[in-house]
Amino acid sequence: MLNIINKDACNALFRKWYERLCRFTGHYLDRKEDAEEVVSDVFVAIWHNRTSLEKVSKAETYLFVAVKNRL
Repeated sequence: MLNIINKDACNALFRKWYERLCRFTGHYLDRKEDAEEVVSDVFVAIWHNRTSLEKVSKAETYLFVAVKNRL
């Protein structure tokens, strides 16, 4: 479940998934910086929409789909 009620929770989610999501995104993009930007954009969107994400049951699935949809 995505339970992002404060910055600490969002930071914990970021630290847990950022590198893995960047590697995943890197398979689709040539430049590492582009992959990092896509992943960062997803986390910014998550922060801005955190109240509407309470019903997300699987954080991993949500994150990978969100990143893939930004490509």
